[in-house]
Amino acid sequence: MKKLLMLGTSYESCEMIKYAKSKGVYTIVTDPREPEKSIAKLVADEYWMINVSDIDLLEKKCKEEKINAVICGVRRKLYQFYRRFQLNGFRLQSSAARQLLRGQSVHNTFRG
Repeated sequence: MKKLLMLGTSYESCEMIKYAKSKGVYTIVTDPREPEKSIAKLVADEYWMINVSDIDLLEKKCKEEKINAVICGVRRKLYQFYRRFQLNGFRLQSSAARQLLRGQSVHNTFRG
């Protein structure tokens, strides 16, 4: 089973999680907030209480859990920018998420 980790979440991230789950992807979200304050944690299959800035711990955990792809959550305040790019013909999906949803292997690196 493919595993997707979403870094940081918001209410808007729930739609991305639901879509991934509808494609058979096991979803995990991480941020340091309690689930009651991070609604996407209640939608995902699993959640971690790891801050997205703790790169070393996240890298170790992703290797242990055999995560296939990592994406960032979304924020409503960015919607106007996303919409503008979309109206100008840009596709707004990360290549890692696209590869995962196609069933392709994704190699993750956390440092450039």
